[in-house]
Formats: sequence, C-alpha cells, structure tokens
Amino acid sequence: MSIDWENIRCLVLNAVPPEELRSSIVYYDEQVLPANMEIEIDKQKFIMPWAGVVAFVDLEPKVNWGHACRYLFVNIETGEIRAMKARFPPFLRGYSDTLRVIKRYGASPLHDRDFDIYR
Repeated sequence: MSIDWENIRCLVLNAVPPEELRSSIVYYDEQVLPANMEIEIDKQKFIMPWAGVVAFVDLEPKVNWGHACRYLFVNIETGEIRAMKARFPPFLRGYSDTLRVIKRYGASPLHDRDFDIYR
C-alpha cells in the first residue's frame, strides 16, 4: 500500500489547535503499525486501533520531562485520528530513524530531522 505522507501530515496538523501549533513541536513516525499491535506509551500498554501511524505533539518543548504532550493515532486508510494525553515523549532514549518533525513553533522545520528544541 502506498501512503500519502503529505495527507498524513495535513491530518495531523489539522488535529492540533492553532494556538498549540504556535508553541509546540509536532512529529510523526513513518513506521506503519498494524492493527491490534500492542505498543507502550508512557509506561502504559495500548492496542493500535487500526493500521496506522503515531504522531506526537510536544506541547511544552523547552520544559524538562514530564509535561503535557499528546499522541495521535492516525488511521492510514480513513484518516480518523484518536488522541491520547501523555507526559513523556517517544524519544527519551533517542530518535528513531523514522521520526519526522513536521511543525516547530508554528513554522516548517529546516528539515524533517531538526530535533533542536531551541531553534
């Protein structure tokens, strides 16, 4: 199945209120997870509700962990999104090769691997 990453990017950004976009960093992971896969987030186990991708919204990027953040589960077939509040990022032990930055403080990043929170 071919995935329209630009559409996924738009769906994720549309799921974040504009005032949050201006003060947050938004990521998505290009790893497609199968339906019913068990994943661990914030030391809790969840079942991926459908074949999809996980996006992450860091609501307070310049604050040490844990603080308010949100995970978005995106259905790659229908575009449906489910949100989950959390306190920790997916990258406490490093950034996966499939993680992409799609918005930084309301602007497009220099590149999709621009993880510097202070830029």
